[in-house]
Amino acid sequence: MQKAIAAYSNLDCAFNNAGIARVVKPLHEQLIEDFDKILSINARGLFLCMKYEIQQMLIQDKGVIVNNSATNGLVARRC
Repeated sequence: MQKAIAAYSNLDCAFNNAGIARVVKPLHEQLIEDFDKILSINARGLFLCMKYEIQQMLIQDKGVIVNNSATNGLVARRC
């Protein structure tokens, strides 16, 4: 965030679009390590982006954040 502000003075908008998925298989076959990695990147990554984006936008009293997600969360799958 500090590098972005130094280069551009403000953070007018942010588009958060990072995320990973793993091999689709039944829940009882999923590895805990894979689950932890997905949460670390998808949930914690988004949290950290927004945490620092919001801090800067509050200082500026303006800004817009857009969070993008895959449609996988909206579509049921049969394993």
